[in-house]
Amino acid sequence: MEPPKDQVIGSMIGLLEVVAEYDNSTDALGYTVYYYLTNMEKEKLKNTKILAVDGVACSNDAIRSGKYPYINDFYAVINADLPDDHPARVLYNWICSKQGRELAERENYVAL
Repeated sequence: MEPPKDQVIGSMIGLLEVVAEYDNSTDALGYTVYYYLTNMEKEKLKNTKILAVDGVACSNDAIRSGKYPYINDFYAVINADLPDDHPARVLYNWICSKQGRELAERENYVAL
């Protein structure tokens, strides 16, 4: 039988479950997003290790400071000519506000 060449995982939880099912195979390595690994399905992932990169352990502080080298940047972009009361501008302004940043931090995202 020819082995499968691709395995498509339908969700981030599905990916985490596959990583958590690691069976000590030689040279195996799984990867996922730090936020999901540290905030979702903690019981399933209690035996999963997060590896340091170039001696820098992954943490919210290391991500925020830029010391941890692998991060995903996410942007909120709107048209510059949207009126002040347009829903997209209202949401954008809220995301950028103190309250929006506090919510991101409270939910354990790293707001830069």
